[in-house]
Amino acid sequence: MRTHLLTVTMICACALFAQAATYPVEALLAERVGGEPVLSGKLAGWQTLQAPDFDGYRMLWGTPVSLGDALDPQVIGEAVQRELGTAVPLQFRQRNTTPTRDYLIYRELRDNLPVVSGRTDVVLNKFDQVTRISQTSFAKWPAIGAFTLTKYVAGMHLSRGLEAADWQIADEQSFPCWYPDVESHELRAAYWLRIAGPRPHQRYNGIVDAETGAVLLQWSGIAHEVLDLSVTQPEWPMYEHEEPVSAPCAHQNVDVNAAQHVTSVTGGLSVEAGTQADVVATLVGTYVEVTNDDNGEQAIHGVHFDAPFNDEQFAWPLEQASPAEYNLYYHTTFIHDWYKVIDPSYNALDYAMPAVANYGSAYDNAFWNGFGTYYGSGLNYNNFGMYSDVIYHEYTHGATDGIYPDDMLPYVSQPGAMNEAWSDYFGCTINGDALMGEWLTGSAHQALRNLESIMVFPRNWTGEVHSDSPFISAPLWRLRGQLGIGYTDSLAHYARYALAELFFDYFVSVLETDDTDGNLANGTPHGEQIYASFGIHGIGPGTAPNFMIENLDISDESGNNNGYAEAGEGLLLSFRLVNDVLLFPPAATGVVLTLTTDDPTLVIDNGEYVVGSLGPREQFELGPVQIAVMPNATDHWGVLHLEVHADQLVEPLYVPIEFTVGLPKLRVVTRSLESDVHEYVTTALRDMDKIYEFERIAEGDALDLSALPDTGLVIWLSGDATQSHLSSPDIAQLDDLLASGGHVVLSGKSILAGTNMTFAAQTLGIEPQGYTRLRMASALTDPFVEGATYLLTGSGGAANQDSMTKLTPLAGATPVLRYGPAGTSYAGVVGPNGRTLTLGFGMEAIADNDPIGNESRTEFLAHVLAWAGLPTSAAEDGRLQPVQPTAFDLHTAYPNPFNSSVRIHYSVGQATQAALVIYDVLGREVHRAALSNGMGEYSWQPLQSSGVYFAVLQSDQRSSRPLKLLLVR
Repeated sequence: MRTHLLTVTMICACALFAQAATYPVEALLAERVGGEPVLSGKLAGWQTLQAPDFDGYRMLWGTPVSLGDALDPQVIGEAVQRELGTAVPLQFRQRNTTPTRDYLIYRELRDNLPVVSGRTDVVLNKFDQVTRISQTSFAKWPAIGAFTLTKYVAGMHLSRGLEAADWQIADEQSFPCWYPDVESHELRAAYWLRIAGPRPHQRYNGIVDAETGAVLLQWSGIAHEVLDLSVTQPEWPMYEHEEPVSAPCAHQNVDVNAAQHVTSVTGGLSVEAGTQADVVATLVGTYVEVTNDDNGEQAIHGVHFDAPFNDEQFAWPLEQASPAEYNLYYHTTFIHDWYKVIDPSYNALDYAMPAVANYGSAYDNAFWNGFGTYYGSGLNYNNFGMYSDVIYHEYTHGATDGIYPDDMLPYVSQPGAMNEAWSDYFGCTINGDALMGEWLTGSAHQALRNLESIMVFPRNWTGEVHSDSPFISAPLWRLRGQLGIGYTDSLAHYARYALAELFFDYFVSVLETDDTDGNLANGTPHGEQIYASFGIHGIGPGTAPNFMIENLDISDESGNNNGYAEAGEGLLLSFRLVNDVLLFPPAATGVVLTLTTDDPTLVIDNGEYVVGSLGPREQFELGPVQIAVMPNATDHWGVLHLEVHADQLVEPLYVPIEFTVGLPKLRVVTRSLESDVHEYVTTALRDMDKIYEFERIAEGDALDLSALPDTGLVIWLSGDATQSHLSSPDIAQLDDLLASGGHVVLSGKSILAGTNMTFAAQTLGIEPQGYTRLRMASALTDPFVEGATYLLTGSGGAANQDSMTKLTPLAGATPVLRYGPAGTSYAGVVGPNGRTLTLGFGMEAIADNDPIGNESRTEFLAHVLAWAGLPTSAAEDGRLQPVQPTAFDLHTAYPNPFNSSVRIHYSVGQATQAALVIYDVLGREVHRAALSNGMGEYSWQPLQSSGVYFAVLQSDQRSSRPLKLLLVR
């Protein structure tokens, strides 16, 4: 026998139909990042949260402030508008009060009609101070369409084929509105509708275009158990296979001598009855009305008593009603009283709620339809009315409906998943069992959901409300084990009064419910557990710090102060360590910085720095750290290994710090290119340990080679741009370098577009002659090996170069590359002075995977460097040995945005097994590819539609930060 404890908990219901629709605000707020703090006004110093791709959203929080008369919502709303600098038409919708906060909810209006998802929330502490403001506004989106259709005609699209006489619109819960179209960024004229059919389960909700009748969003009007899992639930009182126990009939209507009375919470009744008493009762009480749908009747039982009365017993015999009827009466009454213990002022369900047993013909489901609960007798499953957690689950759907207004929390996506999560949590917490719906199929090992879930948002997102409910129910269950049953139940319940519609917002309201002094900035009594429990499941920042290295600077002030680290000099390193986390999670503790190097030519004066504690947005300035460069140092890349240790990190954060040792004699240059084509060249140079400088020249600026040695090399890249021309000052700089013995390489499609043709003819010795689509270059003579071939299709950086420039050599110039194995069109020409090399293609386009029979981009560069008199680290066989990276990260994606394919540059370090995983904005995995040890590029050619995607590098031990990809068809 189970003892029902009147503690506080939450349950989540299940939907019959899988939901494919997405709540519009969910896609817009798929990513939220910290913004700049407020600089002026009463909110100065407050932190901000923004949506990078939607400027209508912001959340602000900080030290509580007073903004006028807290008792007058209009005054508060106007004050908030002034502080935000907005004038969005708002309608005060509701004020909800919890033990620690008051929530003022305002609905955005357009032409006096509500905007779906448009809202402003103002949170007050118990000192009438504002502690948080959240605004989702569509004020900048134009309104389109007209209310051409009537509400009834629009409703026909939601009636699911019901005859016209068999359904009706719930007028008080249906209204015209504006619906955000996230694809076009417009507000569409629409109706929010609720349809009621002839049967209790025929309830349909949705939003319909008021001009075209298109269904924009739809969801079931009932919340019920999904029976796609083989599960079963408790019976008497927990499981159907147990023996029934005697339980009080609380709040039951009982007629004594034709006069009606109501039993107490313990089932007691005291009434004067004279010399005899005729007692008649039905399974109807103050808070439940049980009906058997098999025959449409209510059970009735009567007993006659004669005086003198002596503690008489009025016992319902087993045969007088079906087991499910008895079970529904007891457990529905119990859960009603249980909620009263948690929230005495809650009265939304203080009526005789219909509870129908044996609903339908062998109906395999249970549901809440907006007014009552219905339980099928089952066909492939056991009787749903015989399991207490199913009953508590469905009742909690009603409790949630009583908290949320009709125009909020649609049963789709994150709102629907939260609705289900609460019903699951409360059903499980009362029974003290993490399994929801076990035994429904006769097995204790199969359940609808397990609240001891390890699901992480958005990685495990499915888009179905029941499957996604553990993102919220699992954190609550974890808190239950840490904070205790009663406190967590109360926390979970009262946080609903913030009327959150997204996971993150509910997490914030849980923090606010836990807060006791009205200020989230100084933490909450159980903040560490709350941040950790939700963070484990991907909701909120969690407790792990998000360390960022800022203002990194290496100077040679103690040397010759020319900005380069040279042999025999002393260097000064400084940077800022920031714990860049959102909200106010617990501080990182035990923070220690270690700085080491494997480079024998570098000596660090002190390599360990104890930081201690570093709270949210706090920073630690390090430096200057003294680093000596040994006198015997030759030109190479110096690498420092910075590790950040903290108690909350499973493994240290590793940050490689790279800088050139020696005076670079190589400059890689681009002009105003939006892409990062240079990385395909500089990465190869870095692997060769060849030091270089990179310069992106802004439009209007000129090349500056004053720091380049006279015998240096310039590699100018133009990608596929036609606007990367050399200006007259650029040409003058290059002429001076060539005159002093330097070398110049010009590389790229349209490399000479817009460039002085006199320079092209006299200095470079070439004349551009149209384009070719041949994807191979073969070597004719020095500086390349005669007969060597290079594929021009392998690099993502040049994937959009659909044609290359043909070059005609002029007098004194030497063709060194041609297109194709035996073509007559030249791809590369050395100028008359022997120190210029012009390429009609981007060298970044050369395949970098060392294809059989062809040389790689790295080998191509080795020949170029040798030609320019710059030695390389090539092995004796002419092939370069790749450097094995230690980093585990995604570096770049190119092109990005992209329309057909994107090349993703990665390093997996020493991980033996790694995978590149790509998710959409809802966290659904859309692509996975295994990666080999080391570093490289991966080409993704998606079949998906336009949108934002995220690439993540994963192994068994770690996961990289996501890399944002934008697909534009």
